[in-house]
Amino acid sequence: PTVSAVTPGAAPTRGGARMQVTGANFGLYSPVTVYLGNPALGWRMCTSPNRTSHFNIWCTVGEGVGKDLNVRVDVANQTGISATTPFSYA
Repeated sequence: PTVSAVTPGAAPTRGGARMQVTGANFGLYSPVTVYLGNPALGWRMCTSPNRTSHFNIWCTVGEGVGKDLNVRVDVANQTGISATTPFSYA
């Protein structure tokens, strides 16, 4: 999978915001998981992922803190991590 955009790019620290992840190779039938974080700080799972197409996933951001976090998408034992699309808690 490839992550190319995240909307919105920030959410409140209390969580609960819906986030749209766009990219490619999200598959259609394999389980999909979305995370926020980085290898140093760890990863927080985004809940209720809803893949609406091969290019689009919606999920609910959990509670957290941090700025310029990566967005990671796992599909069918493959991982894609955003390189230039950071997410921040505000």
